[in-house]
Amino acid sequence: MVFKNAISLAACLCVLLLLASPVQADVLLLKDGRIVKGKPMVLCRGGVKIRYPSGEGFVPKRMIQHVARSGPDGVLEAEDKRLVRESEYRRTWRYRNKAESDHFAFEYTVPDRIARDTMDLFEAFRAHFDREWGLEVVENPKKLKVCFYHDAAYFRQVSGGEEGATCYFRFVEPIELNFYSNRNDRQETVEAALWAETHYMLHLLQPGFRWPEWLGQGLADFYSCMRWNSETRTFETGRLHPIRMAKLQDELAEDKRIGLDVMIRKRLKPKTRSPHPSPWPWSFCHFMLQSPKYATKFKSFILALARDPMIQREPDKFAGLQVEPEVVVKILREHLGLEDLEALEKEWHEHARTLEGRSPRFHVHAAWLAMRKGAPLTTLKHLENAVRAGGKSQRLFYLYGKTLYTKDKNEKAVEMLKKAIEIDPLDAWSYMYAGRAYHDMGGHRETSERYQRLALEIDPEDEDLRDLATLKKR
Repeated sequence: MVFKNAISLAACLCVLLLLASPVQADVLLLKDGRIVKGKPMVLCRGGVKIRYPSGEGFVPKRMIQHVARSGPDGVLEAEDKRLVRESEYRRTWRYRNKAESDHFAFEYTVPDRIARDTMDLFEAFRAHFDREWGLEVVENPKKLKVCFYHDAAYFRQVSGGEEGATCYFRFVEPIELNFYSNRNDRQETVEAALWAETHYMLHLLQPGFRWPEWLGQGLADFYSCMRWNSETRTFETGRLHPIRMAKLQDELAEDKRIGLDVMIRKRLKPKTRSPHPSPWPWSFCHFMLQSPKYATKFKSFILALARDPMIQREPDKFAGLQVEPEVVVKILREHLGLEDLEALEKEWHEHARTLEGRSPRFHVHAAWLAMRKGAPLTTLKHLENAVRAGGKSQRLFYLYGKTLYTKDKNEKAVEMLKKAIEIDPLDAWSYMYAGRAYHDMGGHRETSERYQRLALEIDPEDEDLRDLATLKKR
């Protein structure tokens, strides 16, 4: 009898332990494609708590695609197993998904929801471009291959994209467009997609024609910063490009301007990515296309450049035909009805001086520029302005916190970094810098170590993260 009671007691203890301890086989699938597994998880009101050895992180419901819960034996049900396996495979190019729309053939490692939204964006912009230019483009018999990756590192690994690039469009056959999803900045993903698609639309206007670099760049920048409303399927045009605007104001502050003739004529130097300061082609296209005085004439110049059979073209050293810079200047004067471009240049520069960046994204990019120039006070000023302008992105609060930390403003740094963590509780770098800020404040050793260890537990594969830690080996 005593023996039976002992067995019964042991069984009860086992059941209690199972009920009290979250099962480590649970898997969390996030809407942005990330996967969390191998950690104890607890379902709670509004989301899921993930228990790491050094603490727990709360993942809100808005980020969660699916929670795969294991049974008492620690095994997932068959459907959950399938979903997890499919999500894991999806993030490898070998098992990428493929889908086609009317004009594009997508191959992607992002979740289906993100891919569908982006395919919808591509088709809507295609229709918008056709309507705005009032013409039918020359159809490509094959749908454009579009490769869409789940993050920047995988984009560079598979596509060969350069460090810092958000996308690239390959012009030689088979033509192909590549870009990636920025999980903490959806608008940047949209900008990269529209930038690359604009180059493709220009290619379709006249296949085999190589557009002047300044013009292709300027038009791509102009269209990439449009605001897309997925509900009304409309675009808001004429918006200021946050990155180009930040650079433009930076150069105007230093009284740096580029002349129109120089911009058109200057050749690409070996091993340089751009023959001119990057904001000027955008600012010129913005000026021309937003001007009732010039917009129609400027569009006619663009179409004539590519299609007018009377314009002299020369073989391009890469592929196709091009128009020499001196001919471009001549055609521009003819279509605008100007004897020279000096007066136009003055109007353009005056237009550039009237532009003023005010959006949170503008201030974030201006902060990046100031940081690279070694101007921490200007960096902080722009970040403060971004917050005042209503910025609420994880990128903003992370950059603000990191910058404050480098200036020994550690209490404020912790405040900003905690806001970044609230937006994305699985971003290891926010935890690491918060831990470093606590460390430098003094008197917070346990809190500092907990945040830093959490960072390393969230992303144990990042060597740069480990190098930043101040932890002593256990």
